[in-house]
Amino acid sequence: MAIDREFLRQHYASLSDEALAAVDRNDLVEAAQMLYDEERARRGLAVRQKAAAARPAPVASSPPADREEVPDDAEDLVDGAAPAWIDSAACACEFPDYPEGRTSDEVAAARDVLEGAGIPSYVTMEEAAPQSRPRIQRAYRILIPAGLNLKAQAILEKEIYNEREEMGWRAQLEELSDEALAELTPDVICAGLVDRIERLTRIYNEEVAHRKSEADS
Repeated sequence: MAIDREFLRQHYASLSDEALAAVDRNDLVEAAQMLYDEERARRGLAVRQKAAAARPAPVASSPPADREEVPDDAEDLVDGAAPAWIDSAACACEFPDYPEGRTSDEVAAARDVLEGAGIPSYVTMEEAAPQSRPRIQRAYRILIPAGLNLKAQAILEKEIYNEREEMGWRAQLEELSDEALAELTPDVICAGLVDRIERLTRIYNEEVAHRKSEADS
């Protein structure tokens, strides 16, 4: 069964450094290993842990046990009046509100990429499903007009997700022995991606031909 890559990406991002380090990489399937390595590389885990140890611990009062404190930047991230297309909106991406504080940067980056491509967006904050993300109480969702989801996903992959994937790929290749690296080629590694491109191209052309046939009949 295929894994939900975006869910796993967000799950690993939601983990603390300690929890991420506690994951046994050998227990993961290959695709999950890539996402795990990507998250470790993205954080610069060892560097962040060293810097965190050098900082004094902040002194703050704890929020009530029955209520999680809403982050200070929530009002800046969440939009006000809903656009006319909101009733049929699609979700382009979702970011868990994890405690490390990178949420606002990621939401802003994704939104800038979408709007730079001419895709309007609207940000909401939703309660996260506790059974899937026990440490996460909320998640920010970037909504877009219906019909633009495939275009939005392609743009986000090219401008944001692929850069993160690249770090994971690099980390995995660096860990390979000379013999294991020599057995690989880009054709082998990219076989799944090439197949995906071929399938998407085929079904797109089939849909165009089908509509043309209907219009001519």
